[in-house]
Amino acid sequence: YLELKRIIEGAGLRVNMLFGSESKGVSEWKAIPRAQFNLVLSPWVGLSVAEHLKEKYGQPYLHIPVIPIGEEATSAFIRRIVEYAGVDKEPSETFITEEAARYYYFLEHFAEFFSEFWFGLPATFATVADASTNIAVTKFLSDQMGLIPVKQIITDNPPEKYRD
Repeated sequence: YLELKRIIEGAGLRVNMLFGSESKGVSEWKAIPRAQFNLVLSPWVGLSVAEHLKEKYGQPYLHIPVIPIGEEATSAFIRRIVEYAGVDKEPSETFITEEAARYYYFLEHFAEFFSEFWFGLPATFATVADASTNIAVTKFLSDQMGLIPVKQIITDNPPEKYRD
């Protein structure tokens, strides 16, 4: 979640972290009613809390069911949050441009290795993870890396209404 905080702040928004090393503790919990909106970044985990905060404080929430991995997904994620927040897009577009350059630098160097040793590397993959992680990793490996998913094992038990 530290990387998500870095990305969202890089886009020009302020993030209220409730847990982890970046949390300022009780003061951030007390600030919950002042948030412009809440972000739910999961297929279903946290939705009931966001609904409760909407009812209690009138706070809207943005639900993005797939964790962004890779440049395409992350850029779309940033743009969606900035649009939802209604803030100036210029800082976020500058951030996206800088981050994309860094990402493609590493991807290009990985691609050199990958293409040289392609014959020895698999073109298919399987994942074993909770639903949220499984979806994100599978989308990245198939959409951006061009690998073929053959099996995805979901280790948690998503509620029936979110399984699609």
